[in-house]
Amino acid sequence: LGRGGNFILEGLPSVFRVKLAAPESILIERTMEHDKIDRAKAKDLVSEYTSYRKEFVRQYFRRDINEITSYDLILNTGTLKKAECAEIIVRTASDFFLKTKK
Repeated sequence: LGRGGNFILEGLPSVFRVKLAAPESILIERTMEHDKIDRAKAKDLVSEYTSYRKEFVRQYFRRDINEITSYDLILNTGTLKKAECAEIIVRTASDFFLKTKK
């Protein structure tokens, strides 16, 4: 779930909130590759999308999307592969839910 799901579900014991992040330079590279566009256009798209997400959360939830306490786990996809992220999420969420059952 995205665009504020962590704020909607905040405080519920059965919710584990994960944020995936990467440095802007990595996001630009990925956008160039995915959309087959040049660096300037990719940089504009990344900036536009980042601003949109930040403003959406601020407008509808009156929160800062980058507030680290709004997440249980934050992973840098710039340094971790997809499979590594998935493994960390599954392992950490499992531990999280075991603790909340006690």
